[in-house]
Amino acid sequence: MLPSIDNFFYSLYVLIFVQLLFITNYIDCLCKYYQNFAQNFDDQKSKHSTKFRCYIIVQNSPCKLKLLAFFFIILFSVEEIESAAVPPKFIKKITRIEVLEGNPARFDCKVTGSPRPEIKWFREDEEIESSPYMRIQSSPDGSSSLIIQEVFADDTGRFTVKASNPAGEVQSSAHLVVQGSHVCA
Repeated sequence: MLPSIDNFFYSLYVLIFVQLLFITNYIDCLCKYYQNFAQNFDDQKSKHSTKFRCYIIVQNSPCKLKLLAFFFIILFSVEEIESAAVPPKFIKKITRIEVLEGNPARFDCKVTGSPRPEIKWFREDEEIESSPYMRIQSSPDGSSSLIIQEVFADDTGRFTVKASNPAGEVQSSAHLVVQGSHVCA
């Protein structure tokens, strides 16, 4: 079982925070090293050392604050992205199909949304599981198809495709009409 999105983002926040703590400690060490380096220049009466030391101290003293602010910006940006989810919308809805018994039938749809919507197929409100008889094909571009290999009279009915994500759910329904086969003698 895959971890939930919430657990994933929480783990990501913790990982980023730990990395930021490591980076700020590393920068503190660098600041101290450069301060000592500049101090040695002062001891040698270098005119540039004071400017160099001040530059390093001014540039790096608020490093922890900058990095922590960066962490919170990332945190709130991810929350904004999550809350800015786009509800699913059909670009192509399924349509009524009339087919002779014994022939294949195919329903096609295309959906957009962010995050990418989960697509499920139903026959008379009962979810369809992909099988050799009824195959479900989905593509990363939001296209999905329900392919019935060979239809029979009892396949006649209402078929529905539902697309859902955290921002909402949409559905499209159409009928499959199976006509009796005509045998010519």
